Amino acid sequence: MMQGRGTGIQERMRQQEINNQLNKYMKLFTINNKPTLTYSQIFIFFAGVVFATSVIFAVDWFHENYTLRSPLVNPIQKRIISPVQEGDDVKVISPPPTTKTPAPGRISRGSSVSPPPSEIVANSKYPEFIDHIWFRESGRGSNKEGLSGYCLDKGLSNEFGFAVSVNHCFPDFESSVHRLEKWYEEDSKGLSYEAKLCYYNGAGKVSDCPYLTLDFTNME
Repeated sequence: MMQGRGTGIQERMRQQEINNQLNKYMKLFTINNKPTLTYSQIFIFFAGVVFATSVIFAVDWFHENYTLRSPLVNPIQKRIISPVQEGDDVKVISPPPTTKTPAPGRISRGSSVSPPPSEIVANSKYPEFIDHIWFRESGRGSNKEGLSGYCLDKGLSNEFGFAVSVNHCFPDFESSVHRLEKWYEEDSKGLSYEAKLCYYNGAGKVSDCPYLTLDFTNME
């Protein structure tokens, strides 16, 4: 009897020790006597956090690179980002100023752009008178000999035979046209058109002379 009772006491003691060990391990999975999360629940929680973070980054990337427009015309369009970032150290480069082409017409002496000689003559005060002299004296600039060639070699101009006796040269073609306008108004004031041409050629203040024609045969 004594042996059987001792065996039962030892068995209960071993069972109590096993229970104590189990309780000790169970405390690792409980907080305030409440069960903690299982491994599957912990995995699902972290997977959800990773998925939510990925969605946030994806939305942010889409916003940085694309814009939403009307669904009727290209609802998604790639955003164009300037390679130059804004900042105090960024220099703004202004486009070069555009050069306006002057309108056709008479150009003043101070202008740096000069129209062709034919246009200057056409826009002068007395185009018929000046063109007649231009043709008779230098073939409208085609004859590079005589006074016309002499002035041209000096970088000057005189295609009208003006003051030929002293080899007078003008700074440019436009200046010579202005001088002929003045001659027409002042130096030959009161003369008829024909008399002006004859007087300019040296035939005197007469109304008929070979200089009136455009035929070089009778040209003096």
